[in-house]
Amino acid sequence: SNWSYVLPSTAFPNGSVAGLVGRASDYAGNIQVALTTVTVTIDQVNPTAAVTTPTDGSAPSSIPSIAGTAADPAPGSLDRVYVYIKQTSNGFYWNGISAFVTSGSPIWMNATGLASWSYNSSTIAFANGGVYELRARAYDRAGNFGESGLPHSFTYVPPDPESVISNITHGRFYNAMGSVAGTAGIPTGGLERVEIQISSSPTFLTFWDGSPFVSGSTWIVVSGTASWSRSSGLPAW
Repeated sequence: SNWSYVLPSTAFPNGSVAGLVGRASDYAGNIQVALTTVTVTIDQVNPTAAVTTPTDGSAPSSIPSIAGTAADPAPGSLDRVYVYIKQTSNGFYWNGISAFVTSGSPIWMNATGLASWSYNSSTIAFANGGVYELRARAYDRAGNFGESGLPHSFTYVPPDPESVISNITHGRFYNAMGSVAGTAGIPTGGLERVEIQISSSPTFLTFWDGSPFVSGSTWIVVSGTASWSRSSGLPAW
């Protein structure tokens, strides 16, 4: 048969250790002889959690992970940590799989670690200029939980594209340069165009604009993007 006994909430102060023993008897007067003591620790204090990466108010261009810390005052012991990611423009939450979705309440994702925790965000397609809100929640082994304070936020700014000149070596001597070529790339999104700038010594303050060298910064559009080149309209070196 099942039985229960309700203890008053003030019976044991926080941090105390209680020993519980159950004993049964029947109507014939027989009393249980083999007894087992169960000991429990009373933990009535909530743990704390904080988000540390990305920095609050920052504008990162790469967010491979979200990280933070958690703690639980003695005699508590941390059990697990969760984090949510909210897109503030529409109130959608990251579903932990592949998308931001509408939800009437936060969608909490399991973080890895306890006192020092992290969540892998490398596969999340953050929107260009999007503002995101983060909050962490920590649970202890007694079931108490605590959340980070004010929402932690950041603005995602995608990385700039990069280009490299590949057919000309810096510092080398040439008797002619019939073309300029190279490669370009960007971690996210697509390339629109690639441009080169050709300046003249000794001051490098005059720039080729397709005919003469002129004062004032001038850029020349090349052919191609990821793999690009320019062989026409170059100076007659």
